[in-house]
Amino acid sequence: MNPSENGVLQQRLFYGSVESLANSGAMLAAPLGSAGGPGFGWQDMDVIRIAAAQKVNDRLTLRGGISHASSFIDDDGEVLLNILAPATPRWHASIGYSYRLSERATLTGSYTHAFHETESGANRTPGLGQQTTLFMEQDEISMGISWDF
Repeated sequence: MNPSENGVLQQRLFYGSVESLANSGAMLAAPLGSAGGPGFGWQDMDVIRIAAAQKVNDRLTLRGGISHASSFIDDDGEVLLNILAPATPRWHASIGYSYRLSERATLTGSYTHAFHETESGANRTPGLGQQTTLFMEQDEISMGISWDF
């Protein structure tokens, strides 16, 4: 989406077609990354994003948006290896701005919050089966300056 446009974007992420992401992590007999080796158990994911931008004047543009993603882990929780990549948040909200300092220089900044999300499940490795719970919440602040040549 062009940052100057307002709108809704729907996206599908095809995690299920990438073995290292889609394969179950329950069988640790093969090395990570090997053909048919264990993965994170991720499924395809749908994401919907709603965003808006408002040009306040010739120098300042404000932006904001929110996104929601479907779960990419089975309901019974493929969580064993996901402790390495606990990408559990499904809701994100962002705000940002661009401020033109001169004809060539622009200052930008943004803040994004990934809301707390928890995934639980049993370790599917034969003979183990302990319960595992993953959770994550993130905050990100970004600032930058660009120079047009």
